[in-house]
Amino acid sequence: MTARIKAGSVPRRALVTGAARRLGRAMALALAEDGYDLALHVRAVDDDAERLAGEIRAMGREAVLVPADLRDLAAIGALLATAKGLLGPQGVLVNSAAVFPDDRLADLEARQLEEVLRIDLVAPLLLSQAFARQLPAGAGGVIVNLLDQRILRPSGRRLSYTLAKSALWTATRILARELAPAIRVVAIGPGVAIRDPDMDDATFNRLAERAPLGETGDAAAIVAALRYLLQADAVTGQLLLPDGGMHLG
Repeated sequence: MTARIKAGSVPRRALVTGAARRLGRAMALALAEDGYDLALHVRAVDDDAERLAGEIRAMGREAVLVPADLRDLAAIGALLATAKGLLGPQGVLVNSAAVFPDDRLADLEARQLEEVLRIDLVAPLLLSQAFARQLPAGAGGVIVNLLDQRILRPSGRRLSYTLAKSALWTATRILARELAPAIRVVAIGPGVAIRDPDMDDATFNRLAERAPLGETGDAAAIVAALRYLLQADAVTGQLLLPDGGMHLG
């Protein structure tokens, strides 16, 4: 019987993409509460980004802002190197940044599709590659990809976003095999944890009523999923769906 090869300890530093707002912000704050120093990726430094960094530093943790346009391949390549130079090797990568236009086949545009795929799929893949390369020998790591429950019940809405997230789910499982045992690769599939910018109260309430649990899962549910996955040493290549059962249709 072959002995199980165990990963080393995970450095208590995390890079969160799309950290300044929405679920990225909630997860960054939770990681700081749990003792991680944070590299906060933002597209551009603004008041929201500075405020988040200040809140994390007030907890006694280090926080650095690492701006990068994820449409720029060169910027993606430099992101992990910048974070490592400022804080040290990262032990956790949370791929949260995404764009989600409300497009359908009838109005799909090649330029927009390419942009969504680059931000929502190519960037997480290249960041995962760079993350694995910067991890010290003997250390463990965790990559968390933020997906969406809609990949299990796709519809015609948000076509480019759904395609990108579906491909990232496939990539999650591939990387889980490729990067084991040192790095675990997992995913979270939120429901409507934070309302889309174009969603009104009536639409949100209708979605909640249709979900088997009568709710769509809020930011606290996503944070709880993140915390579970970070400590679940035997879990990799898995998708956790804190969505109130929305994925069941």
